[in-house]
Amino acid sequence: MTIMSNSSPSCSSTKGLMGHTLGAAGALEALICANIINQSLQNSQSQLPPHYYDGIYDKELPKINLTRLNTNSKIKNCLSISFAFNIYLF
Repeated sequence: MTIMSNSSPSCSSTKGLMGHTLGAAGALEALICANIINQSLQNSQSQLPPHYYDGIYDKELPKINLTRLNTNSKIKNCLSISFAFNIYLF
């Protein structure tokens, strides 16, 4: 069974925007994921949350598809991993 396609999914982290929300992180990310999918269903595309970071990549790690400001895409699935404050969109 294939879970994701061969292409890298879009990745974003909400932690840079919201800080350490601890217990609320899962609820906030669930709302963000639901909103992204709802926008995509209504408008055929949705604006993805931008990933804010210092712009420095670790050369030891493989590159991932980090979302930028004004990134739009058709989203069918959204995965929230609240212990790491990440959202994966594919």
